Amino acid sequence: MHILYHVSFDPVEKFVLRIPKSRCPDEDDTIPRICFAERLHLAVSSMPQGGQALRGMLEFNQKYKVKRKITPILHCYMCAEWEQPGVFLPPEEIKDKVGDAEGTREWWAIRIPKLTHVMMQVFDAKFRDAIDKFGNKGVMVDSVDYDVIKELPETAPELWFGKHGILVRKAMIVVDEKEI
Repeated sequence: MHILYHVSFDPVEKFVLRIPKSRCPDEDDTIPRICFAERLHLAVSSMPQGGQALRGMLEFNQKYKVKRKITPILHCYMCAEWEQPGVFLPPEEIKDKVGDAEGTREWWAIRIPKLTHVMMQVFDAKFRDAIDKFGNKGVMVDSVDYDVIKELPETAPELWFGKHGILVRKAMIVVDEKEI
């Protein structure tokens, strides 16, 4: 029995079963799904460039002089897989469809699950550089330290940047002694 996690840096307005645009070279391209993981840190690592993005946000505040710190926020969607029979395929059933399923503990929802949404303010995480079985460099997340929050802080990236990183407010960031 597992609690499953799906995470995003942006809120998900509506979950839709789909074939992911970003897949491993040997990953199935026929079964629409929503991907989940058994642990929060594995869910972050499973997002395309998720570990790299989270590390970048946490390191940004230390690396540059900033007037406002960036506060990484994870939108976490959770559920108890045992309460929803017939909704999920476990890693053992999809290992022939995605080669790293057992290592990443990836689960596929093949029906839209009932989910609980929680916002998490990340204040620290442990990372390691990794190379996958296809030779691609990446950043794995080994742990995430967070607080559950009810409202976004004004330093949340999604209040400064819209979808796809488009600046929607002046972020008052100082880089090399110049405000940008």
